[in-house]
Amino acid sequence: MTVDSRPDGPRVRPRMARRTWMVGGLLALLLGGGAVLWVSSRISSQKDCAAPVKDPLDSRSLQHALAGPPPSYGTEPPTSGPHQPGRIDGGVVTEPLPGPVQVGALEGGQVLLQHRDLPGPELSRLEALAGPLVIVAPNPALPSRVVASAWRTRQLCRSVDDRVLKRFVAEHAKSESEHGR
Repeated sequence: MTVDSRPDGPRVRPRMARRTWMVGGLLALLLGGGAVLWVSSRISSQKDCAAPVKDPLDSRSLQHALAGPPPSYGTEPPTSGPHQPGRIDGGVVTEPLPGPVQVGALEGGQVLLQHRDLPGPELSRLEALAGPLVIVAPNPALPSRVVASAWRTRQLCRSVDDRVLKRFVAEHAKSESEHGR
């Protein structure tokens, strides 16, 4: 037993009460630590995709690239610049798209979901996002395994994050042209 000195007289506290407080504190620490681990695992899974990046407008965006050598671009994949005019059919394509075709699709309001080195299940999930305004295509030159691109906007992902990519498509796929924005 321990004795506390108090102005209104001594108070006796049994050791059991102190142990209860210690056990309670230890449990609170363990539960708090578990909650921190759970939250950090949720945050790290959301870190598969970087935040979207707004690219500057390429001053050559009014140029149509109809013939000649392929133009160079300031970003990979390009999000503005010389392009072939008009949209292309949305959906899944099996060959990489040339830069001028990519930029033409983006100018037309479409979104590209390009990929490299994806395992079968992830590729299937990505392809499920394809549609009239969404083109899924391979691109071996990507800086990341998955890159979502729209007119002047890119988002890099280490893997397929359905929630993030669906949000990108919802925010950027447009039925009208994006030219000049």
